[in-house]
Amino acid sequence: MKISVIIPAWNAQETIAQTLESLVAQQRQADEVVLVNDGSTDRTREIVEGFADRLPLVIIDQGNGGLGKARNSGIDAASGHLLAFLDADDLWSWNRLALVERFVQKHDWAQWFYSPVYNWFAGKERRMFKRSCPQINSLDHFLATNSLVPSSVIIRSTMDFRWEERRDQVEDLGPFVRLLKSGNLPKLIPHTTVKYRIDAGLTQNLEQHFALVFNALEELAQEGVLDPEQCALYKARKAYEACRTFKKRGAQKEHQQWVRQFEQQSKHMALPLSLRLKMALLGR
Repeated sequence: MKISVIIPAWNAQETIAQTLESLVAQQRQADEVVLVNDGSTDRTREIVEGFADRLPLVIIDQGNGGLGKARNSGIDAASGHLLAFLDADDLWSWNRLALVERFVQKHDWAQWFYSPVYNWFAGKERRMFKRSCPQINSLDHFLATNSLVPSSVIIRSTMDFRWEERRDQVEDLGPFVRLLKSGNLPKLIPHTTVKYRIDAGLTQNLEQHFALVFNALEELAQEGVLDPEQCALYKARKAYEACRTFKKRGAQKEHQQWVRQFEQQSKHMALPLSLRLKMALLGR
C-alpha cells in the first residue's frame, strides 16, 4: 500500500522544518511527500529543498490560491493508494503512518479516516491536551462535535473528494458535510498521533476564521444540504469553541460575547447534553 502525504505550505518558514522532521522520524516512511508551495515569498521552498535527501519529495510551485486549492493540487499530483493530509504547522508522532496503514488494511470497507488530535502550544508541551474525538455516526453528530481536523484526515485515492477552493469560505466544512449527508461516514482511528498547533495560522484570528465558517454554512443552507436547526447546532458548537479559546487566553470580554452567541443559538433547540455540559463547565 502506497501512502502519499500532502502538505500545503504558504510562507511557512517558521514551522515547516519541524513538520517535515516529524515525517523523517516516521517508523513507517511515507512513499511520497507532495508539498504544494502555494506562492510563498519567504524561505519556505529553500527549507523544504533541504529535506530532499531525507524524504521522497515532490514539490509543486503555484501562485497563491489558498489551502483548498493547494490541497487539491496535491491530490492531483499524488500517486498513493492513501492520501494523508498534513498542514505545514502541525506535527505527527513517530508511529502515525504505521498505525494508519494497519488500521486501514483492517477496515478495507471504509473510504476515509480520521484520528484524535492533541491541541498543542508550540514550546509548551505541558499545555498539550487531547481534544474530544468520538466516532462520527451521523451528520448531526459531526455538527455537534466538530471532531475533524485536516491534519488527521486520510482518504483513499479512489474516493471522489475535493476541498473547497473559494477563499471566502473554510475549505473543509462543505466537503465534509456533503460526504456525511450522502451517508459516507469516516472511520475513527483510535490513536492520538497528531499535534494540532494552537495560536498559529487560522487559530490566531478567530473572528476572521468564523466569518469563513459561517459563509460556508450559509451556502450549505441555501443549497438545502443543512436545515435551519442544523445550522443553529453548528453555530452553537462554534460559539462554544470560541468561549473556550477566549477563556484560556483570559479575554473575558470576548468570552462573554461568545457566551451570549451560544445562548442565542441554543435558545429554541434541544442541544446534545454533552455540548450543554461542556458549556456549563466553562462558566460565564
